[in-house]
Amino acid sequence: MKPLVDLDQGVISRDIFVSDEIYQQEQEQIFARVWLFVGHESQIPNPGDFFVSSMGEESVILTRDREHVIHVFLNTCRHRGMKVCRYDEGHANVFTCPYHGWSFATDGQLVGVPYYREAYHSQLDKSQWGLIEVAQLTNYHGAIWATWDPQAPSFDDYMGDMRVYLDELLNSRDGSEGGAEVLGGVQKWLVPCNWKFAAENFTGDGYHNISHRSVDIAAIGPSGKGRRDNERHGARRINACLGHERCNRRPVF
Repeated sequence: MKPLVDLDQGVISRDIFVSDEIYQQEQEQIFARVWLFVGHESQIPNPGDFFVSSMGEESVILTRDREHVIHVFLNTCRHRGMKVCRYDEGHANVFTCPYHGWSFATDGQLVGVPYYREAYHSQLDKSQWGLIEVAQLTNYHGAIWATWDPQAPSFDDYMGDMRVYLDELLNSRDGSEGGAEVLGGVQKWLVPCNWKFAAENFTGDGYHNISHRSVDIAAIGPSGKGRRDNERHGARRINACLGHERCNRRPVF
């Protein structure tokens, strides 16, 4: 890391944002091992509800089974690797692969195989061919986090002192635990860039306001144009919102 990060000067190499080799290492060393945010329990309130998210480059299904247990599965059929869920969100009793028709219950178990008797002579052990589930999963104040690494530290240990910032986002304003809720449907933006560009640009650096006229029109830019109250001065410093966003962590490179 020394050639890439100069702590004394406070600068980093541009290669961090453009190197394919670094990107591949990030997929292996970071996204395949750390705890990642998948979604919120309010997106799947009822048994059979699902929401398709991502962990690194992998598509995953966040769902709630008949017993109200929350699961996160790799969105891949165990037969030929086809995605078993092609919708962003919805409700399903089973997830059926569109390629050869294998079907999986919301708890991940393989429950249907076409030509089970003819092709497999009733000898395929369905219990061994369910959907691949994440190694660890936790529900933190309604936010669902998961990791592929069975040896990863617990979520609490992994987050450490950062939990206080999660509490600010997820807990009610009166301080009671939980209370956050995801509203609306799915919105997507395809930005052909390294994942760190999006992360850097959405961390709240307010100086970007000056480059976007839409922000100014909304009365939260430098001029506060359009405001009719006495908050114009304060509007020049606003660079955050009270809502929630889901950033697709599936980078192009």
